[in-house]
Amino acid sequence: MTTQRQPPDAGFYRMRGDAHFENGDQDKALADYAEAILLNPDDCYAYSKRGYIYSVEGEYDRAIREYDQAIRLSDAYINSEHGREYGPLVVSRAYNNRGDAYVKKGEYDRAIADCTASLRLDSDCAVAYETRGEAYAFKREYDRAIADCTEAIRLKPIRAEPYYIRGRAFQEQGEEEKAEADFASGRVLGADSAVW
Repeated sequence: MTTQRQPPDAGFYRMRGDAHFENGDQDKALADYAEAILLNPDDCYAYSKRGYIYSVEGEYDRAIREYDQAIRLSDAYINSEHGREYGPLVVSRAYNNRGDAYVKKGEYDRAIADCTASLRLDSDCAVAYETRGEAYAFKREYDRAIADCTEAIRLKPIRAEPYYIRGRAFQEQGEEEKAEADFASGRVLGADSAVW
């Protein structure tokens, strides 16, 4: 008796796309996510991952379109077999990542709205607090920036970026000692100081 081999499904292409992405091969990752979407047009995860790649490449408008589609599909995805366990986290990241793309484009109110939506789905998402804090800092709402970055640091103290953002907010408020302490923490953690 011979067993028939089943053709790969969308999950196979998602996982292989993730592997390509982790190995730095964005082109192959994009091709696999496209194949996953072809096999399952409601694949919120694949749209979100494509958005992330486009964001990393600086193609923010294209990234936002991918995140828009992921978010549109989010209800169906959360209730799907693949999305039941991780769906809310995937959708939370799609909102946060779209928010980050809006920050890069200078659309701070939209970024804040997306990060707030992200936090409704996952209140422990340190990066959403960080991204929202950065948007507040660009809007010169320094107290809010400091509060969000403080929460990001509480949740994930090993990330350098919120220290730099909060340090710049402190600096803008004339609190040099606090700013220098945050910059020093950021340097210890090894991030680029050109975050903000």
